[in-house]
Amino acid sequence: MNTRTGLSIPARIALAAFLAASTCGLVSLVLYQVDRDAGRTREYLGRIRVWAQIGAHQVAEANGTSVIGGQDEQSASADATRMAEQFRRWSWAMLQNPEVVAALLVDRGGRIVAQAPQGVGVGGLDELGDPDASTARQTLRVAGVDRDVHVIAAPVRKGPEDAAIGHVVVLALADGIPMAAGGIIRFLLVTGAAAVMTALAVLGWARRSLGRPLSALIRHSADPDEDGAKGLPTSRSDELGELARAVQELADRLRHAESRADALESTLQTRVATRTRRIEAMLNQARKETWVESLTQLYNRRFLDDQLENLIREQLAAGEDLAVIALDIDYFKQVNDTLGHAAGDELLVFVGELLRATLRSTDIGVRLGGDEFVVLLFGASLTDAAGLAERLVRLFGQRAGLLNVGAPVSMSGGVASLRASRVQTGHELLQVADAALYRAKRGGKDAVEIASANP
Repeated sequence: MNTRTGLSIPARIALAAFLAASTCGLVSLVLYQVDRDAGRTREYLGRIRVWAQIGAHQVAEANGTSVIGGQDEQSASADATRMAEQFRRWSWAMLQNPEVVAALLVDRGGRIVAQAPQGVGVGGLDELGDPDASTARQTLRVAGVDRDVHVIAAPVRKGPEDAAIGHVVVLALADGIPMAAGGIIRFLLVTGAAAVMTALAVLGWARRSLGRPLSALIRHSADPDEDGAKGLPTSRSDELGELARAVQELADRLRHAESRADALESTLQTRVATRTRRIEAMLNQARKETWVESLTQLYNRRFLDDQLENLIREQLAAGEDLAVIALDIDYFKQVNDTLGHAAGDELLVFVGELLRATLRSTDIGVRLGGDEFVVLLFGASLTDAAGLAERLVRLFGQRAGLLNVGAPVSMSGGVASLRASRVQTGHELLQVADAALYRAKRGGKDAVEIASANP
């Protein structure tokens, strides 16, 4: 058989057009992904910037007339103490974000006057330049390690027109937002599909100059199954034969890739637990029914009455634990009597937002009525639930501390679990959690009590 080693001019033109179109398609896809990731980064930085501005506002409210790091230490002592305490409270909540590396309070000269975590050690702040620049990306030495971070600075001002007396600085990770596994698969599939479509467009343009064999090649490349490959001119010794054989091999590889993608998708689906699928299906159904409470957007008592025992039976049958957190707002009636029901509703709405932002997608937050709430944590131990309850109580206390009422507004919690309490029904589990909550309120409120095991 006569085998050609070169390509004719029309084939070279077609190949060049194919490569150019494929490159343009791939570049477009990459640019789209880069723009999408940039949007995620902007959203991420915007969220951190809001936290920094809140911290700067809280620190400014704690200040009297002094300048952070001022020379008159005697007159600034009381203000500095209040500002440092307010910065500590705010930074504790800020560091709950896994993206945040450290938080700093600096004076007008860029000197660190407070930091969190304590002793973290931050080097290279003299390279920040103008601290009024809201966001900068730097490589700083944090806790003895060089880290690539976003530096978000918010000025501390007594008023909108006043000069900055210092800055609250947040150091957040700048490693970017990775694509999810599903996004990577979709990106690869879209790239492959774009390459195939580009190849079809190029072959269509060259059809007039390469004749009927090339038309057959295009027809079969559009139908890459086994039967469609029989009419390809694979026995030819010219460039059309070489291209036909390449198309056949590409079709085989494409079928193999599709088969592997289908197998991978099937494997991922089978790894999803039956219990998780049932819970998600139930939550989707709940949005269409009357289980959602309008003020807090949490589930209501009717949902608990309808579904709690079913959930308990599923957890027992699966041999998994279920933890319950009972929550109650301390001095809630005094908020309504002092500031009005609008202020009380604002606190309830905040509790709903706090639970939705903190809980996993399979966990459930319920408002029983008034200022009483219940959280169901599937597969969580008693220790895990107690840690979450402590965090909820602290975050609520920070928000409630901004209210001007006679007594401090806080939250108390009681924690119980199926295994630790050795109960068999949801009603019994709620009673154990309520008893722990009662002990927390009787012991002085603003606390979390863990239910002891039943004998």
